[in-house]
Amino acid sequence: MQVEEEKLKYYRNFTKYKSGYRLVYFYDNKYEIANGIYAEFIKDFTNYLDKDIKSVSTNNLLKLFLKKNSNAIGAAIYSVDGTCICKMFKQKVNNNLKIYSEELSTDYTIKQDIEGYRIVYFYDNYYNVGEFSKSIEGFMIGFAKNSPIIDNSDIPKFISIDDLLNRYLDDMNDVMKVAIYKTNGECVAVKERKKNNKKSM
Repeated sequence: MQVEEEKLKYYRNFTKYKSGYRLVYFYDNKYEIANGIYAEFIKDFTNYLDKDIKSVSTNNLLKLFLKKNSNAIGAAIYSVDGTCICKMFKQKVNNNLKIYSEELSTDYTIKQDIEGYRIVYFYDNYYNVGEFSKSIEGFMIGFAKNSPIIDNSDIPKFISIDDLLNRYLDDMNDVMKVAIYKTNGECVAVKERKKNNKKSM
C-alpha cells in the first residue's frame, strides 16, 4: 500500500489554553469551535477580521464573524473556562447545546514540516498517518507515564526502533502493521503484527 508523501508532511499541532477566548459557530443541531481562532483579549478577535473595524463590541464582532460564515445560524464568544460571554443568532432558535471547557481550551493548527518522521498505521484496507516527531526517539513522549509530563523521568527510555514499533502494536489492537516514515516519503522501518499476537478485547 503506497503512502502519499503529502500526507506525511502535514500534521496537527495541538495547543492548550489556560485563559482567553474562543469563537463558536452554531448550526442546526451542532456547534463548531472555530479552529485556529483564539484571542487572549476579546479585542484581539479583530486580528481575524478586516483591519478597519469601527467597533470591537462583542455584538459587532459576532455580526462580522457571521457575515464571514454564511452557513452558520449563530455565533458566540466563550471564555476557555466554559463561560459564555456573548451569543447571537440569525433567527430565533432553541439552542441548549452544552459546550465543555475541555473543548474550548484545546486547539490545533495544521502544520507542515519538510524534515521529520511520522508513524503510519496500516489496517486491512487502508492506512492512517499518525504522530509526528522531529526525531525517532521523540516518539517515546507518547508513552509517558503521566500526563501532563512532569519531568523527563516520565518518558520511557528509547531502546530501539523495533521496541518502539512493538509498543505501538501493543497499544493499537486493530492495527495490522505499523511503520516509521520520513516526511519525504522514505520508509524507515515496518513491523507487522504476528497473527497469534493480536490482543483479545
